[in-house]
Amino acid sequence: RSAQVALNGRMRGRALSLLAALLERTGELDAAVAAADQALLCDRSAADAALLLLRHAYRLPTERAAAALELCRGALGDSQPLLSTLARAAMAAGDAAEQQ
Repeated sequence: RSAQVALNGRMRGRALSLLAALLERTGELDAAVAAADQALLCDRSAADAALLLLRHAYRLPTERAAAALELCRGALGDSQPLLSTLARAAMAAGDAAEQQ
């Protein structure tokens, strides 16, 4: 049963990754980012979704950006662009929290 749940998660993640890529190609970037984020939540190894999120990280809501980028880090590993983007997202989230 747990293997079936894992497979269903990967399949759902794959479908969402494909949707995200299609939305990106049609210029619906906010929807593409949302689909890629959901894809990574379903399948933490969805590298194509992680790359899309990293390309359009500036479109992530401030309160979600750091967590989404940590998922990207899990799928892609550490890289200078990802770590820099993650640091900026964490600083923006801190600034937003201070303003509230």
